[in-house]
Amino acid sequence: MYPISVLMVSTEYPPMPGGVGRYTRNLTLALKKLGIDVFIACNERGEGDFFGLDASNKENSRTLLRIVTKIKPDLVHIQLEHGLYGLNFGSIKKFRMQTNIDQFY
Repeated sequence: MYPISVLMVSTEYPPMPGGVGRYTRNLTLALKKLGIDVFIACNERGEGDFFGLDASNKENSRTLLRIVTKIKPDLVHIQLEHGLYGLNFGSIKKFRMQTNIDQFY
């Protein structure tokens, strides 16, 4: 068996407050105990390995693509966090949603 690498993606990560970041850190620590190489991509205020993810950053998708291209992880685990995708509701028709990822393609 060869070492497995995982990229954990979360806009928040400790010491930033928040449940998503705390959960991501706990999962990261558990995976590392199993001998898995884990990298964290998060906001500049977190103690991760890669930065640039923020709810206001419309380039989150490009940022992630650069990170994945650089480290080539076996698995990318993205926390469901609406801010990461820039979830926007239409001003007139609230059911019309768009994300920054939609704009990427």
